[in-house]
Amino acid sequence: MGNRDRNTKRKPEYLLSTVKKLVTSNDVKISINAIRDIEGAGLTQMVIPEIILQLQPTDFHISSYYPDTPDKRWQDAYKTYFEGQSLYVKFKITSSGELLIITSSKPNSD
Repeated sequence: MGNRDRNTKRKPEYLLSTVKKLVTSNDVKISINAIRDIEGAGLTQMVIPEIILQLQPTDFHISSYYPDTPDKRWQDAYKTYFEGQSLYVKFKITSSGELLIITSSKPNSD
């Protein structure tokens, strides 16, 4: 088992209901990368919360752990569709309890 295998899992780290509660209570930060990605897909950053709220458990793709990041948190990734576009959304819940949306872009073809 390689290092990559130990740093990924096929079960979400965060309950989707918790993630959606953070969105509805506006405890969300959106990274510059996520804004750039979503605008590159022809959408505006204003739809990012809406994208998160429409996620379903079946949209889950993978959870990844990045030990070199300052907060050492798992990041959950989902593949979904929004306004006819295939999107890849990755987020984590920070140590301060906020939802940080890291990326929101078109998925790779894997």
